[in-house]
Amino acid sequence: MSENKKLEILQMIDKISIFGGLNNEQVGKILDQSNYLVVSGDQNVLLQGMSPKSIYVIIKGRVEVYEEANNKVYPMMYMGEGECFGEVEILGIFPNMASVKTVEETEFIEIPKNQLHKFCHKDMKIFNILILNMAREACRRLAKSDRSLMEYMGK
Repeated sequence: MSENKKLEILQMIDKISIFGGLNNEQVGKILDQSNYLVVSGDQNVLLQGMSPKSIYVIIKGRVEVYEEANNKVYPMMYMGEGECFGEVEILGIFPNMASVKTVEETEFIEIPKNQLHKFCHKDMKIFNILILNMAREACRRLAKSDRSLMEYMGK
């Protein structure tokens, strides 16, 4: 990742909830171990059922999260700038629950699972904050899903 891109990302860390509670130096350490990706529109980033390899943070652009069952596609949600995906599967140690594809050209920070695990040994504070933030994101999505389900059932 170029230094210019790193500086650009550091300027927007307040919009990235997975980096909450981390200072610029700590986020810089994460970025040093991450990949910067640009993916064109209508491309799969994750496939349902596959083994999770990374956490993805959206820097710019949008993605659609969808599930496939019985030869049908079920759109679940759209995600945009500052949001992340892939963290639930890494925390839960299970295959990708859904597929994710880009809606438009999208820029990502990719945090590989093996690099995340290295922080456990190299910098426990960064590791703990990242894990806590990932758990918070998962809980927020679960609460939103619960509300949607209750609204649906109330109809």
